[in-house]
Amino acid sequence: MNTSRRVLLQSVATVAAGCADWPAYGKPKAPKRRLQTFGVILGSVSRALNENPRGTLQHLANQGFKELEFSGPPKGVPAADFKQMISDVGLVPVASGAAMYQLKNDLPKIIENAHFFGHKYVACYWPWADKGLNKQLADWKQLGGTLNELGATLQKEGLRLAYHNHDIEFAQTEGQIPYDTVLTETDPALVSMELDIYWIYKGGQDAVQYVTRYPGRFALFHVKDRGPVPELARVCVGDGDIPFGRVFAALQGQPGEQHFFWEREDPHPAEDQLACATRSAKTLKALRF
Repeated sequence: MNTSRRVLLQSVATVAAGCADWPAYGKPKAPKRRLQTFGVILGSVSRALNENPRGTLQHLANQGFKELEFSGPPKGVPAADFKQMISDVGLVPVASGAAMYQLKNDLPKIIENAHFFGHKYVACYWPWADKGLNKQLADWKQLGGTLNELGATLQKEGLRLAYHNHDIEFAQTEGQIPYDTVLTETDPALVSMELDIYWIYKGGQDAVQYVTRYPGRFALFHVKDRGPVPELARVCVGDGDIPFGRVFAALQGQPGEQHFFWEREDPHPAEDQLACATRSAKTLKALRF
């Protein structure tokens, strides 16, 4: 091999080695973003919490959960003791919640409870005194006004109102989607949204489209996964088909803060609740988007 050919081959090899870490043409780099912080709504581990409050909180902290959503202590545990347990394991209370009838009838107590535990948000978990069937668009508009009033009251107390959805908000009503009505009728300065990702997909809508269309409106998220048809059961995160990575990616760069709470509803044995917490936390820690 002559000298010039050898030099040429060495040059090609050097360039090839330098390009080894380049992504293939047209192929994006692997996503590297991840959730910096995620939490849990304590109803997901209710039985475990009743059996062993301190041990359950420690288990959650050990799995990587950082933040909490809850409305009060387990049965038989004084509020002050529960608050100390939370502090001892390094978890941070962020939100509480109640149904609308409680918010209307017991608001001073709810506010006092939120201040005691250090919550920033109070969520409206259910807006109706009944199952919410056969509501008209006017009812949803009126709900927006009610939420604004509650939001203004809570704002004066240094708290923030959030509205939690189910799938009923996404059933067409008079040619419109009620959730859109709630979003447009509520004042962003007074009312944030707690988006339950499971329920919006069960309702036939895409969470990505909503968080993109209404940037900054969504401060709290319930992160629970959806099992296969026909049951569409609430399953551990990672065992279902909801594209959490797409949802989280769509939130990047949006104004305001976001808090993500793992949730799995329905009563399960305490041991299963803790196992699901472990499984879900592992999935969320590993998720890249």
